Amino acid sequence: MREGWSRCAAEALLLGLPCLIRPGAGLGDLAALARQPAPDLRRLPAQVRERAAARHTEAKAGYEALARFDLNYFGDAWGNLLTQVA
Repeated sequence: MREGWSRCAAEALLLGLPCLIRPGAGLGDLAALARQPAPDLRRLPAQVRERAAARHTEAKAGYEALARFDLNYFGDAWGNLLTQVA
């Protein structure tokens, strides 16, 4: 089974850690939402160093993009969907 959003990547972003997210399955959506680049195997060592040195504001943007998906968000989304179906 291919996971939609990598839980490990999402948890890392919520902890404020920059990530390199390979755009497979739903990970492309996660990478775009959190503004994280895909790994480039030709320059991976340099890219890892760049990501490790990423500014705090960049990591914060990833956190803020994901933090809105909380229990209230999903409760409202499911409630709206069920209202439309009923």
